[in-house]
Amino acid sequence: MKAIAGSAFLFALIFATAVHLVVVRYQHKQLYMELHHLRHLQDELDQERSQLLLEQGTAGAHLRVEAIARSKLNMTPPNTGQLMRVDP
Repeated sequence: MKAIAGSAFLFALIFATAVHLVVVRYQHKQLYMELHHLRHLQDELDQERSQLLLEQGTAGAHLRVEAIARSKLNMTPPNTGQLMRVDP
């Protein structure tokens, strides 16, 4: 009787270990897929950040040129009456 109880206990332990292994592997797969998705998202966000920094630098350069033109060269935008349209 003890041998049967011991075998049943051992079988239950092996079965529980196998089920646990399946669950752990499934969780690993899910986490790996999430990691892959997050890395892809990080790459996209890095690319967007680079583009925004480039745009910010370009906008800053235009504002700097305009500020220097106004302060050092006393330049102002032309009045509406001073504009002429030239057709090709």
